Amino acid sequence: MVVVPDEVLMQMQSYYTELVADLDGEATIGLQLKLKELLPEEDPDAEGHVAGDLCCGSDTIISVVELCLVRDNLLPELKYMLASIILPLFYIGRVFVCVAVTVLSVQQVSDAARYRYRYDVLSKLGLSRTRIERLIFKQLAAFYLCPALLAVVISGRMILFASDRFIMMTGVPTVVGGFFGKSAGLFFGIYLVYFAVTYVEFKRSVER
Repeated sequence: MVVVPDEVLMQMQSYYTELVADLDGEATIGLQLKLKELLPEEDPDAEGHVAGDLCCGSDTIISVVELCLVRDNLLPELKYMLASIILPLFYIGRVFVCVAVTVLSVQQVSDAARYRYRYDVLSKLGLSRTRIERLIFKQLAAFYLCPALLAVVISGRMILFASDRFIMMTGVPTVVGGFFGKSAGLFFGIYLVYFAVTYVEFKRSVER
């Protein structure tokens, strides 16, 4: 923003003007379309005419060119657009998680026969059944937590980077922690279900 005296401003040619209004309460549905209908028609030959929704001369990173904007009418459209992107990506991510955890669970259950002899030796040495179950739990937790923590660290860094770029380009602050926490909670819910099933099957195979 460049601030100049009034006498200099009077000699300058205005490129555009803006009017901003803060409504009392929320705007009604379709207010933006009604306001655009009230605007006078532009002369196509006039200087600075906006052709459609595109024009040149903006120095912002992301620019929205409209003669009239209503925030309450734009938010539902923005949410719908973001949902159309987020839901397919979330579905793909959940499929990858299910495939990866299924492979890990099958591997652990298949290796249970190999660990049966070792836990049998520990039992004969006097280790109680409760302590053996704790060892099984710790063993499986180590196998499951290592890839999960690595995924959280990598995903967290990527999300923070994308959020910083989004805030820098649009100027709209976002609550990254809430979105990331909810997404991580959903994925870890699936993770815990597979872990519980694997733990029960592994313990049964060892006790057999």
